[in-house]
Amino acid sequence: MIIATFKMQVTPKKRKELLQTMLSIVEKVRQENECIKCHFYQDMEDINSFVLVEEWQNKRDLNRYLHSDQFSLLNGAIRLLNESHKMQFNTILKQEPLSICKGHK
Repeated sequence: MIIATFKMQVTPKKRKELLQTMLSIVEKVRQENECIKCHFYQDMEDINSFVLVEEWQNKRDLNRYLHSDQFSLLNGAIRLLNESHKMQFNTILKQEPLSICKGHK
């Protein structure tokens, strides 16, 4: 599994435009068959700081997405509307459940 993380810092003037754009983009990414999850978060302490997190089954699916029109729209919006941004990709080799509460399965 691959986790794609896009961190964004937007100017207050472009915040509303970013939110509208990301709402449209996130819905379309969620419709991709290969996309496991796609969530867009706002920082609780800085209302102009956002994180988009996507989960992909494998590198092939992620690469297909990175070369798609959908990603071109996302990348363009990030570059146009954001003061600064960072993209990060992490590969998860193995997932194991973590039981930290008694009786939790």
